[in-house]
Amino acid sequence: MTVNKVQTKPYNIRGSVHAMKAKTLMGIKVYDRDAIEIGKVTDLEINTTSFAVEKIYIKSGLTKQHEVTPQDVDRVGDSVILKISKNEAES
Repeated sequence: MTVNKVQTKPYNIRGSVHAMKAKTLMGIKVYDRDAIEIGKVTDLEINTTSFAVEKIYIKSGLTKQHEVTPQDVDRVGDSVILKISKNEAES
């Protein structure tokens, strides 16, 4: 799969249900909808009732921390591709 210049091998294919261990996501790169690198996944917030992911935390630079929701994610593979811009993710 290619999004502009970012290639990702899919783990999550539309129409199929796939599972992934949280530790697999830690440290993988996150790109916005325009293939601009935002940072790396550092943590997940899990709902303890439904066990669903509620937030994905992204670190960029030395100290910046951002959060996005699963609804902001287009797909996950060897990187995370968002549906939103870098500015939207950083706000």
